[in-house]
Amino acid sequence: MKRTLAVLFLISASCPAQVFDVSPPPPVAPGLGQGRDTKITVPPPPLIINGKKDKDLTDDERREFLQEKIKTLDQEDIQIETINVAPGYPVTLRFTEPIQDFSVGDKGLVSVQSKGRVAEIAALAPQGDTPVKFLFSGNKIRPYHIFVVDSFLKGDSIISIQPFVYATASQPYKAPSQRDLTAFIKIIANYDALLVNKRLDSRKIRRTPIFKKNPATGFTLYYLYQINGALAYTFAYNNFSETRVRFDESRLRLQVGHGKFIPDYVAFTDPLLDPHATTTGYLIVFNPAFTLNLPVEVIWN
Repeated sequence: MKRTLAVLFLISASCPAQVFDVSPPPPVAPGLGQGRDTKITVPPPPLIINGKKDKDLTDDERREFLQEKIKTLDQEDIQIETINVAPGYPVTLRFTEPIQDFSVGDKGLVSVQSKGRVAEIAALAPQGDTPVKFLFSGNKIRPYHIFVVDSFLKGDSIISIQPFVYATASQPYKAPSQRDLTAFIKIIANYDALLVNKRLDSRKIRRTPIFKKNPATGFTLYYLYQINGALAYTFAYNNFSETRVRFDESRLRLQVGHGKFIPDYVAFTDPLLDPHATTTGYLIVFNPAFTLNLPVEVIWN
């Protein structure tokens, strides 16, 4: 995208007497970089900001709206971040290193183009989600999960990514070992005792109460644990049916926003539940592909 919202912001800041439209700019011209030509197949819906059409905004209102769309992302190495892109409003990513290559999970959902340190992600469908990864020298990777949202009000625009910290070719990412898993389980089961005896740092290992019950699914979320980049949720499940059921961990999913994610590890107290009986357990996601500002539910697939 040759004309970005940052350009619109700079223009509106330097020429306050003029009114500029924040309607979507034209598609990217061919030949921008490694990705294919961006062709928006879904027209963007009318943009309404605080009850006003974009053309009716004052310069200050337009400037404030655009400024909120420009942000800096402090992304930990190998950590997966979510990006929201609206049809007609591509998202620009600015990295500190040249992009060597990228991969797109669903090429019918979004298109990606890159040149140097800049990449643009555009929606090709009205909704959905897909992973996108960018590769840099030294086998360093920036992974993202892209959600196509229905309005630019929910979408991102320009994101500057902070430099890598430690992920190098000599320090590749490794999934937690059985020893790590055992340590996670110990923390979940004994958090209060470990905290009282000062055997864990609550600034690095955090527990957040949720206590969210969903009568429609029978699940209740209790706590969220954040442990060295991994996430763990404790839950209860009530069999509200009149028949005996088997708790099948292979069908358990985390629904985060519009996406569904498979836990890396699930444990619970009782696999066979009589009518109206309850089991408790926890699930762990080692490398979450979502952020914590999205609504979370435990569901059956």
